[in-house]
Amino acid sequence: LQPGHFAQSPSGTARWSGTSFATPLVAAVAALVKSADPGLRPEEVLRRLEESALRLDEVNPAHEGVLGAGLVRAGPALNR
Repeated sequence: LQPGHFAQSPSGTARWSGTSFATPLVAAVAALVKSADPGLRPEEVLRRLEESALRLDEVNPAHEGVLGAGLVRAGPALNR
């Protein structure tokens, strides 16, 4: 999530932001990628995550360079 923005649970009872929220989501996608192809080395999983991420610098120029690799996307990461 970009700085100053929050994700809200479907029930509306919880809000999260920042790396504390992003880390478990990225870890879950990494686990999905690894489970789909158990022979992948860690650096290959990382490459899939980075190459399939939606780049956010262009749409958030005020936060350019601080948004990591972008928005994690499970579908594209699995289909690489």
